[in-house]
Amino acid sequence: FLPNPFKEGERMYQTGDQGYFREDGSIKFVGRRDHQVKIRGMRVELQEIEIVLLKHANIKEAIVVVQEAADDLKRLVAYVISTDSTQPLSPEEVREYVRERLPNYMVPSFILMLESFPLNANGKVDRQQLPSPTSAREYTEVELVQPEGPVEEALVEIWIDILGVASLSTLDNFFDLGGHSLTATQLVSHIRRHFGIELPLWVVFTKSTIKALALEVEERLTEKINSMTEQEVLDLLMKDGKIL
Repeated sequence: FLPNPFKEGERMYQTGDQGYFREDGSIKFVGRRDHQVKIRGMRVELQEIEIVLLKHANIKEAIVVVQEAADDLKRLVAYVISTDSTQPLSPEEVREYVRERLPNYMVPSFILMLESFPLNANGKVDRQQLPSPTSAREYTEVELVQPEGPVEEALVEIWIDILGVASLSTLDNFFDLGGHSLTATQLVSHIRRHFGIELPLWVVFTKSTIKALALEVEERLTEKINSMTEQEVLDLLMKDGKIL
């Protein structure tokens, strides 16, 4: 609590938020003075993640930032420099190390292993020049498995649209790539529009890879088709007067 600069004798709580007064007396919030952010609805102090990373015996330096990948989607990106360059860490090793010590919403989606950090003219880390991850493939050890069949192919396109990534493996985890409850709801909505089926939200949380989710979608499509008449099936498969 600090002295109130507007009313003598009163005190104000320093929250770390930045803003300004509007003409009508309301306050416009514009950001934070520290590195606290909101991820999946939870307050996250980026420095707390950095401290955990720096406790690893083979991590010399670490920086964690927030990437705004798509609408309503923010994900954590960690930049790490190994202490021993002859025995560099893998992104998955670092991710597991953090996952054992912090809740899931504080585990970085992307971990970039660098040899050095870009510096500005004052010799400080230039966060604006840190490389921005654009493809999940570059920062994960998950095997690259291409989609098989129209359902998996459609789900890949849907995920790319929602998560704002350039490419995907059908073994990638929706939530490891920054997905959360709101984007999971968007995924269910996309599936409803594309496949014409109702998918409970809990399915996304329990079947969080494209490979697993596709099996669930295919099963529900089969159930829907089996309950339809022959004409309804034909109508479903018809497009522009031709059977798909």
